[in-house]
Amino acid sequence: MHTLKDLAEAVGLDKRAARVRLEALGRDFLEGHVGKTGRNTKIYDDYVLHALKRLEELRRTFHLSVGDAARRVLRELEEGEMGRTETPAGVKKSAPAGQQVLYDVEALQARIKELEDEVRLWQNRYYELSQQMAQLTDGLVQWMLPLLRAWPGDSGPDLEPV
Repeated sequence: MHTLKDLAEAVGLDKRAARVRLEALGRDFLEGHVGKTGRNTKIYDDYVLHALKRLEELRRTFHLSVGDAARRVLRELEEGEMGRTETPAGVKKSAPAGQQVLYDVEALQARIKELEDEVRLWQNRYYELSQQMAQLTDGLVQWMLPLLRAWPGDSGPDLEPV
């Protein structure tokens, strides 16, 4: 059993950061894995420690927010990759090497899909903005042509509308 301070030290965080991550995992996740000492201090079992390590591993590896990493850990729980009585999936100390690679590949594939979706979003936005820029440029040329043709003392540049 571990106190909040023990969890924070094991994961390399301060107590506040560990508390934020536990809150991100949610009360439903913690149910059955939290107790209290005689001094009313909360204590957490090894399952919470391993899940917290997994959350932090995902967060650091894939540069995820705490909320995104917590959702991914919870999704692993729902998909049965992390049973409530066993060490969570992806924890290197207990997962066989081949299985760890599978989890990493799945996580990387999910991240690749997210990034591909984001690239498509930005490509669409670029296309929209380039269309708007073309319309603005055409409008500007149409607006400037009469001014350039009426230049005093000169016939103006030989410009034709595009």
